[in-house]
Amino acid sequence: MGQVKLDKVWKLYGNFEAVKGISLEIHDGEFVSLLGPSGCGKTSTLRMVAGLEEISRGEAYIDGVLINNLDPGNRHVAMAYESYALYPHLNVFENIAYPLRVRKVPNAEIKSRVEEICDSLGISQYLTDFPSALSGGAQQRTGLARALIRPASVYLLDEVLSHLDATERTMLRAEIRRIQKLMDLTALFVTHDQLEALAMSDRIIVMNDGEIQQIGTPEEIYDTPANLFVAEFVGEPPMNIIRIQRKTEDRKNYLIVAGQKLDTAKLGLQWIPDLDNFFLGIRPKNINRSNNGIDGGISGQVHTYEMLGDHTLCSIDLGNNDLVFLIDTFDTQLDLDQPITISLTPENVLFYDMNSSELLHR
Repeated sequence: MGQVKLDKVWKLYGNFEAVKGISLEIHDGEFVSLLGPSGCGKTSTLRMVAGLEEISRGEAYIDGVLINNLDPGNRHVAMAYESYALYPHLNVFENIAYPLRVRKVPNAEIKSRVEEICDSLGISQYLTDFPSALSGGAQQRTGLARALIRPASVYLLDEVLSHLDATERTMLRAEIRRIQKLMDLTALFVTHDQLEALAMSDRIIVMNDGEIQQIGTPEEIYDTPANLFVAEFVGEPPMNIIRIQRKTEDRKNYLIVAGQKLDTAKLGLQWIPDLDNFFLGIRPKNINRSNNGIDGGISGQVHTYEMLGDHTLCSIDLGNNDLVFLIDTFDTQLDLDQPITISLTPENVLFYDMNSSELLHR
């Protein structure tokens, strides 16, 4: 089994509240990411599960067993670190074999299991090398192999991809996910990189300022962010957040966007909040260049554009902020300051409360 439960867990460093009463559950065989900016409390949370930090208040369980007062070695967890933490005097084989030797596993089984995990992670050619002779990527793979070879209820991965270059990150995150699925491991992965979390996770726990902002599948986190923090933190480029004023004239609803009065019916919106002011949120991929003039669209001038392969990232100036969207690079020619009109995909429009920042529901 591999189940983790935190019940109203706090972490205090003196008077500083690093983690503020969070509750969560991780199920057997799940890959769950703790995602958030630096200093949000995600690593403190991981270290409390590992036993490297004391739990200030609340309770933590692994497989139903209260672990608050258990030593790290008795928690049935394995951990891979941001720093490689390899033994410099041991070669790759012995670094990986170490957790098995401590448990007095027979030599033949050690050899078989080390070779198998090294083959999976693409480091079989380094078995006789010492850490000082390895690249950063090979060292990180060795550290991961040492963590994954150890039998554990939960595997804790702390920013293990952060020091790698883009190509190695892409390759290794796919291998980690493949191994986790094949071996049916329970994993808790800490990252500040939203792309890693979206690509690898069964569920994502988004944290900020020591608190959980949202728990959901990658699709839920990306498509329906629970508040403005999640909306602006997850996604590259992030979700557009537009300040909206609502007006009603002749029983028709209008949205005032950067001084433009837009008919909600022509925008295709079936529902808007019954508020005078709120925020509208929409992903750049859900905005299209309109060929119908201003009717049913938002007009402006091209402020910036960047070619990103098949798509170009474009923005128009709406006064308080730019509205960013994607257009097909090969179908469109752009010039700075040229007039342009865009339309929103109505089914993908979200609304947020201006005071609480929370998602508004119909």
